[in-house]
Amino acid sequence: MRFVHYLRVETNRIFRSKTTWIFVALTAVMPLLGLTLFPFREALTASTLMIINPILTGTLGAAFLFALFTLLELDRVHKFNAFSITDAIAPSMALQVARMGAIFIVSLATGQGLLWFCLLLRCLLAHVLS
Repeated sequence: MRFVHYLRVETNRIFRSKTTWIFVALTAVMPLLGLTLFPFREALTASTLMIINPILTGTLGAAFLFALFTLLELDRVHKFNAFSITDAIAPSMALQVARMGAIFIVSLATGQGLLWFCLLLRCLLAHVLS
């Protein structure tokens, strides 16, 4: 029961952070960069230019941004030397799992985790139906 409380607190803290919203906005802009900055030189069809290129750029850029976001959020406790206080209040393993869960919730809210959820659901349905 305490884990759900830790997860709720961490999720609220992350959603109130300005850096979270900066990363969310940058993630939303990434597919637009695929249309303008990184065009395919050997594009043979319009679908390569208009569909594949923004998807590739958006996916790779968003993955890089969320990796950077994860590193920044997990280092926040050590950056401000608050780990001694938080370790006295709660088990450090529970807090780390709650932080990772909160970051996953942020990725679901921004659409990055939706791909993984759909793949997991597809695998579960394929297993059930077979």
